Amino acid sequence: MSQGFQHIFYPGGSGSPITLGDDAIGDRIDGGLPQNNPNVERRPIAGAAYSAVIEHLNDSPSFTWRVDYDKGTLDAATAFRLTHPQSIPVLPGLAQGILQILCDDGITYFLQNCSRPKVRCVSYVGQNVVFEYTVHFGQVTDTFNIV
Repeated sequence: MSQGFQHIFYPGGSGSPITLGDDAIGDRIDGGLPQNNPNVERRPIAGAAYSAVIEHLNDSPSFTWRVDYDKGTLDAATAFRLTHPQSIPVLPGLAQGILQILCDDGITYFLQNCSRPKVRCVSYVGQNVVFEYTVHFGQVTDTFNIV
């Protein structure tokens, strides 16, 4: 039996975790889109038709997902839309977070060395609010290891 998806962000340091989507309580999580963001630099070459492309080795992989929250009433949806972005814990100093992803097949993954999630409201209709989240991370593991 499928249990759905659940995403929990654990901030480094002493911050409290925050759930950013849980199918089990009625949120609708739109999967996740991992992508690699290579750090490239373009340099013009004198007399050449094209510039040189130099790829640096500090890639920044990211993971983006959307959550459709049904808040039950228009007032609750409005309040959530206005306050939710500020509820994401700030990472203290050089601390990094972890994003825990519980998949619908029961397997759990951890995105280690996460940035604070970028939060964007992409839709707001009646009692439904859709937020998009993006984190940059260092590696994917199957064990929880917060620093």
